[in-house]
Amino acid sequence: MPGASTTPSTLPTAAPTPPLPAISRIAILGGGPSGIATLARLLKFHPTHFPTIDLFERRGDVGGIWNYTEEVNPLVHYPQPLTSPTKSRSSVEPKVFLPLDDSRGKCATEVDQPIWSAVGVGQRGRVGEGNGESGDEGCTREWVFPSPVYPSLTANFPKQLMEWDDCPFGEEVDMFPGHEEILEYVRGYFRRLGVKEVRKCDRDRNGVNGEEGTGHGVRAWFGKVVRKVEKVPVEGGGVPGWRVVVGCVGDEAEPGEERYYDALVIASGRYSVPYIPSLPCLKEWVLAGGGKRRVEHSREFREVGERYRGKVNSPSTIHHLPSLQPPSLHPQMKNIRNMSTLVTNSPPTHRGYC
Repeated sequence: MPGASTTPSTLPTAAPTPPLPAISRIAILGGGPSGIATLARLLKFHPTHFPTIDLFERRGDVGGIWNYTEEVNPLVHYPQPLTSPTKSRSSVEPKVFLPLDDSRGKCATEVDQPIWSAVGVGQRGRVGEGNGESGDEGCTREWVFPSPVYPSLTANFPKQLMEWDDCPFGEEVDMFPGHEEILEYVRGYFRRLGVKEVRKCDRDRNGVNGEEGTGHGVRAWFGKVVRKVEKVPVEGGGVPGWRVVVGCVGDEAEPGEERYYDALVIASGRYSVPYIPSLPCLKEWVLAGGGKRRVEHSREFREVGERYRGKVNSPSTIHHLPSLQPPSLHPQMKNIRNMSTLVTNSPPTHRGYC
């Protein structure tokens, strides 16, 4: 066109992409479905790119919260809080973990502590291979992390949406599998990966990063609690690494072992530490009941019992309501913060207890 500039238009040039940091050592924190899925993907590049992969799981086996436990850590303890093999029952004062100004604060974390429990052999899969101790005939004692799973729990969406692409559920499994079938499926998929499993908390024999102390290979560590994670600088200004301190479950006296990694995968889940809203007068209401009033988080629910008969219950999930309808006092009260497509009731107007 006449008068148009003949100077070619100049486009901004993109900044050069920085090279990816060299990653050879990876730690996965958590042995639930997410941690296992991550491990399976990383194994496709092992050992060329990731010669060292360590998965840490505080329970005695993989599966995360799908490991059903009869034990619970209640918010209101009658008459005592968490048990310990080193404490006498008479020396423990009752506790009420309510209310919490910080829903992920100290009290909430305390509710997520393990319980020293006697378990029948074979009752929980690989009992006795990890951090347990022999007890009465036919049983063992071990640290148990209570799970939010209850006996009648089933999946709330089809199995085809839960399965891994290379490992479908069996035809015999229901469309909405029960928690036992899901746990069996998750463990079966993990065992297919052929990862070396370490269950003995023996620092001297196992070395720092493996049973031979070489620091290489792929291992899943069970009965290990990650106590601290922090970034550490690298000489020469390179990409910072990660310092991870791990220890054995129930052994708070030991200093723990330091391990160093180039990358971390946080797969510890969202459903271990309960969300506990701070409601006005809730703690006072419990304490004024003379030991007869309860406040329960949905993760404490196991099955309907006599304690629900003739009472008004407000579980934090609508899944429990059908089970609670027969014995409970009608009408039931559901207290929600925001409306959801799953709830068609009118918004609640009552938000307090006094």
